[in-house]
Amino acid sequence: MTTPSPSYTTLPGSLKEENPFADRYETASLAETATTTITTTPFFRSSPSQSVPFNPTIHLQIETPGKPLLSLPSPPRPDPIPIFSVTNNSTPSSLKFVSIRPSRSSGSCFLTSPPSSSHSISDNENEEQVPLSTTTYRFGPGRHPIIRLFRPNHNTTTTNHTTTIPIIQQTPQTEPWTHPENEQGINLDQQEYDTFQITSQGLLTRSVSFKTRLGTFTWRYASRSERTHLYPASPITSTTTFSPTSISPTTITTTSSPTTSPTSISLSPSSPTTTSHKPPNSLLIMEKITTVATAGGGKETIKRTVAHLIRGEGTRARGSKSSCAGNGGLLCIDLGGFGFDGRDGDGEEKEMGIVMVVTTVLVMLKREVDRRRAQQVAVMAAVLS
Repeated sequence: MTTPSPSYTTLPGSLKEENPFADRYETASLAETATTTITTTPFFRSSPSQSVPFNPTIHLQIETPGKPLLSLPSPPRPDPIPIFSVTNNSTPSSLKFVSIRPSRSSGSCFLTSPPSSSHSISDNENEEQVPLSTTTYRFGPGRHPIIRLFRPNHNTTTTNHTTTIPIIQQTPQTEPWTHPENEQGINLDQQEYDTFQITSQGLLTRSVSFKTRLGTFTWRYASRSERTHLYPASPITSTTTFSPTSISPTTITTTSSPTTSPTSISLSPSSPTTTSHKPPNSLLIMEKITTVATAGGGKETIKRTVAHLIRGEGTRARGSKSSCAGNGGLLCIDLGGFGFDGRDGDGEEKEMGIVMVVTTVLVMLKREVDRRRAQQVAVMAAVLS
């Protein structure tokens, strides 16, 4: 059977530096933008230990520069993390999600859908934003991050049924940090789909696991040999074409700081080039873990790949390097890994599955940043001692 030739995609770049996110922002929709297509064959393969092929059905580009190797061990600025949807023809079609961290002093954040292009939040407007998920970090050993997923129909505003709940308090006199488990000021009475913790699998590994109503899952880092097997080296052709008049850049503008210029994304056309594609520098693999009983009375663990986060040439976030920790990349999701069969009744589960993958991979990126900061503190302490 012939494997189709998928493609890598380089999407609009990371948000520029001058963008200290406060508690109001404006997002313009992303229309037709530059398209960088890198064709390689073969592309998606199955892991050696898995019999079911990995067939991604959803592609998202996470645009965050991460933390450079040579930098101070200070918390990163709370810039929003845009997550773009990639269509089947490798064209960035729209801004799918935005991850927002309201405070620089806290790692807690929430995932939300971007407002419409005509929507603008000003100081005089009582606008509301509804979370798709929240991630709460707590200080201290053994206190694992808590993730809450919210039902997809909770953000539909109607007269007699569901009403949206504001995430960020718009009134300055209202203190949003009113509950230790509600650091983001979110009404905990809204419809929750699931709540779970992400736990480390050991002191000597960066892998994590979490149990949800959709099953038990793990995030792990692929070894070099596995990265080479899944994404072998091959020649690639990169073509970038776009019409300047068709670009509608995504902007996130703060209203609390009048001296800050709007942050925008800009691209320049380039000529087709042919280079040598190398295996990705980093590959994160999300797997669903299922335990079944065997004929002899024992138990067998079955792993099914659900998602890949690919960070390499042409897929890592613009403005980041291979040495950056917590930088974004191309997130490929196989909905078949959840066991969905395409029935209409799986609509809510599918949406929650996508939100869960995006939310948990952002936790993995934050863990990389925290690990890098700890290493930087250790180096500085050794130098000063």
